[in-house]
Amino acid sequence: MLYCELALSFFSDRQGPGLLRANPRLATNPYFTDSLSPALDEFFVNLKLTDSIDLAATVEHTTPQANWDEPKALVRNIAKQVGRDKSSAMVRQCKGLQRKRNRICRQHQESHTRLQLPRTFESKIGSIQRDILENQRLRAGHHWREHSEISAGYLKRTIETRAVKKSIPGLLHPTTNTLCTNPLAMQSASSTFYGKLYSPDLVVPDSINTLYDSIPPAETIPIDEHIALQVLSPLRIY
Repeated sequence: MLYCELALSFFSDRQGPGLLRANPRLATNPYFTDSLSPALDEFFVNLKLTDSIDLAATVEHTTPQANWDEPKALVRNIAKQVGRDKSSAMVRQCKGLQRKRNRICRQHQESHTRLQLPRTFESKIGSIQRDILENQRLRAGHHWREHSEISAGYLKRTIETRAVKKSIPGLLHPTTNTLCTNPLAMQSASSTFYGKLYSPDLVVPDSINTLYDSIPPAETIPIDEHIALQVLSPLRIY
């Protein structure tokens, strides 16, 4: 007969179920690829991969899931950093072009000049604003827009609503009545809550006496007959 050891580990994350997603435009971003390539090379070098059995025995064993989680975390951090830098750069560039356009309009009061010169700035500003809009649309989780929703405020509210639905900021512990914000305390609060939810409550003697006193005397069993019933057979309720 063969025996196998089975180990189970349970944990919960602050973030709801979902996949590792990133802006697909990062794949064509040279800054992202230039940052990711050396980081991955360094990561795999630090894995200490070896063909030596003696050296491999000294390396701490990790699960396949942990081996996958580490490179995913590395890519996620680089994608977030590059995305933030790119977003900030586009906002600064857009504001700079708008200042230049406004300065030209103030310096040149002629109508034909004011119509010709800012056109280049307008096209560049429009292109940057479309890129910013697409990034906000991706963050909001919208793959299409039914009514051409291009309002920045609308997309921002959608992003905030989506984040609130996926995250759990805190739980109130049912025993200590304190707010739990870290993952371990939140696990304890949820475990205590569901442990009490699916367990029977204690019987209160006063409630039994109240129920017993509400039974009419004509419906009660005399004490001598009750003892006889207990001796003969247990009382069953159908």
